[in-house]
Amino acid sequence: MNKAQSLTIVILSRERQNFLLRQINYWKDYEFNVFIFDQSREKLNNIINSKRVRYFHLDKNFQERVIEAGNLIKTKYVIYLPDDEFLIPSCLIDCIDYLDNNNEYFSCAGRSLEFEIKNRSPYYSLIYPHHKNFEITSKSSLERVLSLSNPYVFQPIHSVTKSIVWETVSKIFAELDSWPPESFELFYGFTSAIYGKQKVLPQIMNLRSKENEPVNTIDWSQKELLKNKLYDLKFLPEISKLKNITSNLISIDFGITFMYGIHSYVNYINSMDLHKKNIKFLNIKIFLVKIFNLFQLKVYKRDDILKNIYNENIKIDEIQLLKIDNTISDFHNM
Repeated sequence: MNKAQSLTIVILSRERQNFLLRQINYWKDYEFNVFIFDQSREKLNNIINSKRVRYFHLDKNFQERVIEAGNLIKTKYVIYLPDDEFLIPSCLIDCIDYLDNNNEYFSCAGRSLEFEIKNRSPYYSLIYPHHKNFEITSKSSLERVLSLSNPYVFQPIHSVTKSIVWETVSKIFAELDSWPPESFELFYGFTSAIYGKQKVLPQIMNLRSKENEPVNTIDWSQKELLKNKLYDLKFLPEISKLKNITSNLISIDFGITFMYGIHSYVNYINSMDLHKKNIKFLNIKIFLVKIFNLFQLKVYKRDDILKNIYNENIKIDEIQLLKIDNTISDFHNM
């Protein structure tokens, strides 16, 4: 089998159909399986499903579309892709190779660029410096989950993972009442870490977009709601239900480890909230330094970001980056 055919790319979208058309046009030349689940009011017209790129117009919320995808994924590996972002195919293949050759690993990712639009052209920056040499290698599922949840700096949802991870999370979602979509990222990470080790390769894979504001829909609640569900006592019955579901669906050990991850993540969120409250007590000198550093952040055209990438000893497929660069530029110059 072609390596690309062992991976399914899942895109969940709502009212961004111009970006879906961009995705369809981009992926039609590759052998990856691409599933697009569109919750927009109107169905995209004249979409011809190919053997590899399939479009589904579903009047279902985020949680229900995650479950729908879980029922359809038949490949060994899966990755989630936001509708306005890109993945570099050659790095996807390298992640597949790594997982094929290292069975104890369940998640493999590359490094990330972020792009924004200036004068109708993409400008890039290298993000997530904490992903340099990132790896979770403990043989203990509990230690892996605790390493992932606090500090919470790596999200396996943006990695190539074994499909059993998505399948497990969709089963959990199927038994839960409505939870904020943000919980999908969290549950996905804990599940991946319970199952196995995590790895970030020193090459660019994800291109994160700043073209849009985060989507807010009826079912896309603020992170505050997720935080409340996790540590407000009035939501204790729902937390207890989550523990019972994870224990009954998979195993008691899985459920216990999953809940340890929840509590560790809550501690991390609480510490971050305390840090934010303490910011107002910073003296003016530290404040000015932070402001200065903020304005020092730079974005670069494609040729210049390549220099930065190579200076960090990170690999990148320049041909595929050029294709993405042209796709973004064409999109904003139509």
